[in-house]
Amino acid sequence: MPYGLEMTLTCTENVLPRRRAHSAQYAETGEYEIIWAHSAYWEAVEALRSEFPDLTWMYTGSGNEAIGGNAYWGDVFIHEPAYLAGIIAGSMTETNKLGAVAAFTFPNVNGPVNAFYDGARSVNPDIEMTVTYIESWFDPVKGKEAATAMIATGVDVIYAERFGPFEAAQEGGILAFGHFLDQHSLAPDVVVASPMALWDPNIRNIIEKWYDYTVNGVEHDARWTASSSASSTAAPSFHLSMLLRMSFLRMSRIWLLKQMTQSWQVRSLSPCEPKLSKKSPTDRIPRSTSFSA
Repeated sequence: MPYGLEMTLTCTENVLPRRRAHSAQYAETGEYEIIWAHSAYWEAVEALRSEFPDLTWMYTGSGNEAIGGNAYWGDVFIHEPAYLAGIIAGSMTETNKLGAVAAFTFPNVNGPVNAFYDGARSVNPDIEMTVTYIESWFDPVKGKEAATAMIATGVDVIYAERFGPFEAAQEGGILAFGHFLDQHSLAPDVVVASPMALWDPNIRNIIEKWYDYTVNGVEHDARWTASSSASSTAAPSFHLSMLLRMSFLRMSRIWLLKQMTQSWQVRSLSPCEPKLSKKSPTDRIPRSTSFSA
């Protein structure tokens, strides 16, 4: 931990409908100095941050708006390594048909799915892509069923934003990409690579903001404009955004790295830069659809 600190983490899950009440309960105990509200919590944080000005608040992901002051926002921008995964998939496919199995039409879900498609089309304009939303954060059975249906139509590479497609890929003899974690060990024969989300920079950064306020007397000043591109925001939230670019793509087949190096060098990732707001431009894929050039 930074500064040699010893820290204790207390976690509560599945409380989204009562997020404000649960956040207030943590704040009122007086036992916590940093409260991390994960995803779509900005309204709860906004309502509480002034009531508890000495707390350092953190909220993450899409579906949020700017608050400022002692409320910091962060994300992992996993769309960037997903774009690189798309470049690989677009170069490997033999049918020019890609697929993605995802949870909901949520901006943080659509971001990497769109990026995967954009990356594939950057090297192969003939790509068609089918996306199926299983309407669940965790349902491997539905995930497998969706992937199996795609394979039957000729899809030969699938982006598995949820669990389930790997088994279908093994049975269908196609390749797949993981999501958020290095998932190669789950299905070594089919998982080419996994865009990985690293929250470590967020954690280090929010601890530093807390330390500056608590020890050095530096006032909180979390600047972020929800309608601005993440690459042009002002400090300190800009540092959160820039540090999060450390999320990376772990290659499971080294020869692909050599083949794709030239493409990675000449193609900008800027088409995938998100503008985070209530209506994110990443939220553009219908529930189940097919793309073609």
